[in-house]
Amino acid sequence: EVLERLGVKLLRASPGDSGWEVFSLEYRVDPPLNAIITQAQLKKYRNVFHLLWRLKRTDHSLNKSWRQHMLGAKGRLTKRLPGLAAPLHQVGLLRARMMHLVSNLSSYMMFEVLEESWAKLITSLDEAKDMNDLVLAHESYLAEITWRALLTPDLA
Repeated sequence: EVLERLGVKLLRASPGDSGWEVFSLEYRVDPPLNAIITQAQLKKYRNVFHLLWRLKRTDHSLNKSWRQHMLGAKGRLTKRLPGLAAPLHQVGLLRARMMHLVSNLSSYMMFEVLEESWAKLITSLDEAKDMNDLVLAHESYLAEITWRALLTPDLA
């Protein structure tokens, strides 16, 4: 049932955009769930998804760059142009730092933001006594993940 509600949306492409930039997911919320999850909240979920998607894209690009670098650095490129060895080493060090940052940010998002917030949401839902408690629990969950992911407008 969840997959039936999930859809792919292609955003308007700008010149030079690839599939990464125009891809988005949409989730259809029908009654009675739409009393708890509003369209404005779905937009916040999309913002979180886009952040995670961009992190994954950056990780993919850095790994692809590393593979290309290893093929060139270990291959004929540095043998033909020995003056490139030092700059390529510096590029490799910078890429390693970027990979470290992206990896840590991804781990932070998954384990410190989403997993911890989800556990709090489940506890709040278990303790809910009425519909207002359910709505408040969900609003608190969404506020926490957007704030901890630095996606709130007051931080921009």
